[in-house]
Amino acid sequence: VGGKVQPTEQQKEFVRQCYNAEIYFFDQNFGHFMRKLKQLGLDKNTVIIIFGDHGEMFFDRDNTFGHGKTLYKEEISVPLIVSLPDRKSNERTDLVSLVDIYPTITELIGAKIQHPIDGISLLEPSDSAKRARRTIFYELTYGNEARWGIQSKEFKLVFDKQKGNELFYDLRKDPQEKQDLSASAPRTMQAMKALLSAYVQKSVTPSAL
Repeated sequence: VGGKVQPTEQQKEFVRQCYNAEIYFFDQNFGHFMRKLKQLGLDKNTVIIIFGDHGEMFFDRDNTFGHGKTLYKEEISVPLIVSLPDRKSNERTDLVSLVDIYPTITELIGAKIQHPIDGISLLEPSDSAKRARRTIFYELTYGNEARWGIQSKEFKLVFDKQKGNELFYDLRKDPQEKQDLSASAPRTMQAMKALLSAYVQKSVTPSAL
């Protein structure tokens, strides 16, 4: 995980195949679950939400495998599938976050949210004004390390507390996050930095509800 081992290409492929086997195992058992749900007649009034808590690095940038060390897209992009009875399937590309799951469920069951939250219901149309101007946040602590990030549909900014540096990417031209533009300090970066600083402050010293 720390990138200290120098694996061969054969060893890297073995790790990938082990991970694929885990996915296959889950897929098989989830299929059994879905078939049983239908046999019991519960599929007509059941909402199913599938999501992951993190992504995984597969030697994408160096010899590192695993998660919990960076805020690159490989580690923070996760599956998110929502199955609603009598709703046609479609794939969305707008910016969403796992914090959106809670307001989605509350809307589906008709509950009221008592306090301000960061999430936006996934039932909100992808072309709505709320989603058009949206930014989402990331946070990672690992031992003495701490990193925070903010992302819009076009840009992404990451702050590394331990190293004291910033990484800024233009996702329109660089979706793989390879070219750090922080040295040029564009105006958009400064605006996102202000938002991220406010988030970090709230994260470190949260206010009581």
